[in-house]
Amino acid sequence: MENINNSAKEQLLKEIDQLKAKVAELEKSELKSSLWLENSPVCTKIVDLDFNLQYMSSSGVKDLKIKDISEFYGKPYPLHFYPDSFKIPMTKNLEKVKETGEIITQEAPIDNIDGKELWYHSTIVPVNNDKGELDYLMVVSLETTKRKQVEERLKDTFDISPSIISKANIDSGYFVEANAAVKKILGYSIEEFTSRPLMEFIHEDDRQRTIDEISEQLAGKEVASFENRYLCKDGSFKWMAWEGTAADKNGNITAIGSDINERKMAEIELQESHSLLTSIIESPNNVIMFALDTNYIYMSFNQAHVKEMKLIYDVDVEIGKSLVDYINN
Repeated sequence: MENINNSAKEQLLKEIDQLKAKVAELEKSELKSSLWLENSPVCTKIVDLDFNLQYMSSSGVKDLKIKDISEFYGKPYPLHFYPDSFKIPMTKNLEKVKETGEIITQEAPIDNIDGKELWYHSTIVPVNNDKGELDYLMVVSLETTKRKQVEERLKDTFDISPSIISKANIDSGYFVEANAAVKKILGYSIEEFTSRPLMEFIHEDDRQRTIDEISEQLAGKEVASFENRYLCKDGSFKWMAWEGTAADKNGNITAIGSDINERKMAEIELQESHSLLTSIIESPNNVIMFALDTNYIYMSFNQAHVKEMKLIYDVDVEIGKSLVDYINN
């Protein structure tokens, strides 16, 4: 009998020691969890099933400029000074998580005690007890204010840019996004611009060159720069200069297009004039007299050139200078 009692006593003492070890391990785990919560940049909140705040980690307390967070414990969440832009969707999402047990996310702005706007991406998580019953809701929020400000600045640039900012998908062959400059430069609405294959906009003589440039981007090379003629809504073509990024993981290329039609037409006209003057100069039957001070060139040329050129008067000074350079060289 005594041996049985001793054995039972030893077993009990063993179980007590195991329980103490588990308690110590749990306390250690809870301490680690507490340290993580209080030092994490993520704001963690615990809300009861009546949507009253039970806990908020130090990150949120600091961002909100709250001196004593305990004053808000037991009071409705979202807090009373939050704007409706945050309160309304958060309240609806809390109700949905309680009803369905789903994990739901949202992103919305709030104002801290000083009235400063802060953006938060929040995840609402249902937490069950040991019996599998919903015990409370955890709201984990990450501040995204800086990212949101950058997005807004990019959006402003996107909207007001005088150049076309576009995104094209290689797989579909369509523009998937464009800014309002499309209307000003090419005459299309954004809907019209994104509803046609992008190659339909490019002059047929420039298509292969454009395809080659896009292929380089797909190969992950540096930002590509190229020029091509784009079809305007009125049926005319306009020269555009493009700078495109390498394709992203979804096969999208971002490209910025600028209207260079006037410059390009002037270059082409000047090049044609130089070519024509060169052919005239090289003919032994032509006599050319020019006076740069009066911006006037007199030419006497053979019948072939008469038929080709008819009459030339008031030639641009730059052409005259090029003529001088040609002769001197």
